[in-house]
Amino acid sequence: MNTLVDYIKWLGRFTFEQYPLQTEDNLVFAMISYFDLGEVFAQNEKPRLSDVLPLIDEGRVPVEITGADMGYTDILRAAASSARFGGVEMSGYVNEIRTDPPLQFSAVSFSAEDFSFIAYRGTDSTLAGWQEDFMISFTETEAQHMALDYAERLIDSSRDFYITGHSKGGNLALYVAAHLSEEKLGAVKTIYCLDGPGFCPEVTDPETLTRAEGKIVRIVPEFDVVGKLFEPDIADTLIVKSNADGVIQHSMATWLFDGGELMCVDKRDSFSEWLGEKLNEWIRSIKSEDRPVFINELFSTLTKSGAEKLEDLTPMRFEQAIVSLGGASDVTKKALASLPGQALSDGTVIEVSPGKLRQWLAESHFAHALLMVLFGILLLRTTDSILELTATFIFVALAAIQLILTLRRFVLNGFRIDGLRERAALTTLMLVLCVVLIVKEQAMFIMGSTIFGVVFISFAFGCADKASRESDKLLKVLYVLETVFSAIFGGAVLLIPRSVVYPFVLALGILMILDGAIRIGYMVYKRYKASRS
Repeated sequence: MNTLVDYIKWLGRFTFEQYPLQTEDNLVFAMISYFDLGEVFAQNEKPRLSDVLPLIDEGRVPVEITGADMGYTDILRAAASSARFGGVEMSGYVNEIRTDPPLQFSAVSFSAEDFSFIAYRGTDSTLAGWQEDFMISFTETEAQHMALDYAERLIDSSRDFYITGHSKGGNLALYVAAHLSEEKLGAVKTIYCLDGPGFCPEVTDPETLTRAEGKIVRIVPEFDVVGKLFEPDIADTLIVKSNADGVIQHSMATWLFDGGELMCVDKRDSFSEWLGEKLNEWIRSIKSEDRPVFINELFSTLTKSGAEKLEDLTPMRFEQAIVSLGGASDVTKKALASLPGQALSDGTVIEVSPGKLRQWLAESHFAHALLMVLFGILLLRTTDSILELTATFIFVALAAIQLILTLRRFVLNGFRIDGLRERAALTTLMLVLCVVLIVKEQAMFIMGSTIFGVVFISFAFGCADKASRESDKLLKVLYVLETVFSAIFGGAVLLIPRSVVYPFVLALGILMILDGAIRIGYMVYKRYKASRS
């Protein structure tokens, strides 16, 4: 099956004079925009694409994408060494990244004999770039404004202009289509949006795109998620086949060609349609005024962990970010908590106003104290076999839920496994582990100790976070003590033999009851003092 690199090798021997510009050529220009071209522009203000060849071999033209290269460098090398693209002149390279406020914008212009192409880069691997992507749900972004200014400055009526962009770059291309001056828009022949999101209707009226009707071409993969976000209504939309599964089809390097044309299908994958609808429903379920709070807090916790790019999010940093989210606002917690429910719902958003009791429990330490006492009592009344059975029941229940969701999505996907291989493999693994837990000696103990160990170590992280923010000295001490004994128990239950686990459980139960009782007594005392003053 041929991909973009095969297309370049097949058509690359013909210049644009010998074989006119094709729709498929825009993918090449959009792909090149993902590379850091700073080195080649430092040597020449208007380099030709062939000038990048020696720099590629020296590793001085890195690709600025999230995750693996996926053959992007092979595509650049093939294009730069071809007769068709190698002689294309490049100019106007811009690459700006900033964290406060977040900005990631990059563009480059290509010129042949009688046409020019403006290509906007999609999202790179920086957290600033990803945060700016999320911002289109509540505001126009600086990158959108810069894309419009870039097009206004470069476009003139002396030649035909084309605009392209993939992912976020596709959204920038649409923004330019909606806002470019009439004079400049007249010089633009075609605007390509390659699997890019549309406009949030509360921010930008999607109807503004009608002014460029007939000039916009959308190209999306069969398994399309990104392009479903605020999906624009574009009549000229091509759906292409890919050699990848699931969301990996977002990469242009996986799109398939039949000779010199993209290999198209009539409709998108049904599961990706469902997934895109659920993501849109989830976004709509978050109030417009709450979206900035949620997105700023989410990315603030990620950057505070020390990460600047997605690949910097090591398990330890990600864990630190998750713990930090425990201190986030109710807006952020509600938004994150609503995502799993939204995936299982029919899209109906239900607003629940907490009663006085629920609100008091959430705002006081009473709920924490009550849970400590209740769990302590349960631990005192349990046995080592009950602990094993409880952990096994939890795991089997999770496996059952995973199986139901997988079967449901298999049905929604038209009884095809495309895009579900990873989920099917995980479900199979969980079912096999369920059988092992039931028939294999010691398996339930290993599973039980693992689950409870992880739960209590996670609880210790939460207590440590609360201790750092607590101003009351006694409550701070209690949080510190909870951190210590939860961490000790969590680590011990992962390591110690079965014969001594039960005494640990009894000791933990007593500590939890004492801790909860002290908390309750202290809160009653504080209320009494407050009522007397």
